[in-house]
Amino acid sequence: MSSAHRRGVALGGFMGVGKTSVGLRLARHLGLPFVDMDAELTERFGPIQDQFARDGEEAFRVRETALVGELCDGVPRVVATGGGVWASVGNRARLHQAYWTVVLAASVDELRRRLGTGEGRPLWGDAEALLAQRQEGYQDADLVLGSEGLEIEEVVDRIVEWLDTQTGEAA
Repeated sequence: MSSAHRRGVALGGFMGVGKTSVGLRLARHLGLPFVDMDAELTERFGPIQDQFARDGEEAFRVRETALVGELCDGVPRVVATGGGVWASVGNRARLHQAYWTVVLAASVDELRRRLGTGEGRPLWGDAEALLAQRQEGYQDADLVLGSEGLEIEEVVDRIVEWLDTQTGEAA
């Protein structure tokens, strides 16, 4: 495994861009463990939509930020972050220190095609405005990669090729 891969990768992007699907295959390819932040938060606190309804978005974001801190422990892994993680400058800074950061991108039309009604996603109703609001944070990644029109393996291959170019800067 090259030194670039030992740092691990944090995947970001909006709901439906493919963070989990790509992350699972990327982790397997790199021989690293995989963590899906939304799955981890669901396991600890119940379904995300229930957390929002029961505790509110602010409480969810506090949990999310705490989990970012836990995952920035120096252990190389592939992390699929929640879509809102990147809205926080502090979360982005921590992720940059611990991982190569890669944001996957797709158009709102493509995301609507993939997610349909967005069932189980509490913020999906205002997807266009939310994506526009988060766009600046999503641009603050080491690599921004469009996933639209690509198969999962193609996205993984492009990330791996990019990682291979980063070996001179790896921790």
